[in-house]
Amino acid sequence: MTEFEFSLVLEREPDDAQAEAIAANVPSVTGLEGGGPVSLAHAVVDALDFATAVTSTVQQIEAFGVLVVGLQTDDLISIKEIAARTGRTRESVRLLATGKRGPGGFPSPISPEPWSLYSWTEVGGWFSEHFREQDFDLDRQATAADHFLRGRHITRAEPNADSWAQLLSI
Repeated sequence: MTEFEFSLVLEREPDDAQAEAIAANVPSVTGLEGGGPVSLAHAVVDALDFATAVTSTVQQIEAFGVLVVGLQTDDLISIKEIAARTGRTRESVRLLATGKRGPGGFPSPISPEPWSLYSWTEVGGWFSEHFREQDFDLDRQATAADHFLRGRHITRAEPNADSWAQLLSI
């Protein structure tokens, strides 16, 4: 078993009865945070893998009538943040990104200059592939879980929601 720590984005802040029920019956939830634009359920879970940890926690929270709509991630990042996450200098990352150093094929930014932002999922995968001593696979899994949960929430009310759900199995 491995311990996983993450925060789930809730559709709304739980009412008092729901918050009490979650606190009493979902031991992996270490705290609920609300009152602002985003409501979160913080969790620490022992599980075989990250997907199991997220799935079981989502199911337990939703049993009390609170919908989970995402997993908190920081996927959009700058060169400066890439440098911090990888332990490199900004100049080193800039040279990798422009192809002037390294193996090439660095992921393209997903926003234009002058404030280029990159997907950490893509960049972390690139670093894991080309610099084996750095493994960012869990970050990639967290972003995937966030996308799955957000997609589920967006398509939940669609008349063909079952067809959308099947998309995950292909």
